[in-house]
Amino acid sequence: MKYRCCICNKEFSQQEKCPHVKEFGIAKCLEHNIIEEVMDGKDLFKIRKKLGLTQSQLAKEIGVSCSAISRWENQERCVKNWVKKTLEAVFGKKTIKRILKEGEDDSRKDNGKQDETIQTVSSEVQ
Repeated sequence: MKYRCCICNKEFSQQEKCPHVKEFGIAKCLEHNIIEEVMDGKDLFKIRKKLGLTQSQLAKEIGVSCSAISRWENQERCVKNWVKKTLEAVFGKKTIKRILKEGEDDSRKDNGKQDETIQTVSSEVQ
C-alpha cells in the first residue's frame, strides 16, 4: 500500500517515510488524517478482478467511463483519491480492505519465495 502525506504531498511506502510519518508513525497519521492511502492502477485491477466485474461494469457502478477505468488500470492516469472512497461505499469498506490486504500478503509470500530461490541458487553456485 502506498500513502500520501497531506502536509508535504509526498507519496511513500511503509518502508520509506516522509519526516511527518517518521515522527508520529503511520497508524497515528492515518487516524488524524495527516496521511491518506493511495490507490494505484494495480490495486484497482485487483479489486475489479476479485469482484468479478468487467471494466464496463465497474465504470457503471462508480459513475465513470470505461476508458477512465482502462487508463487507471494501465497506469496512464493516476487514480483519483475519491475512487477508493466510492468503491468502499458501493462494495463495502471491509470488502475493499480485505482485497487490498490479500494482495499485500501474496506479494510478501512471493518475496519470500524469491529469497528462498536466490539462497538456493547461491548455495548451488558455491
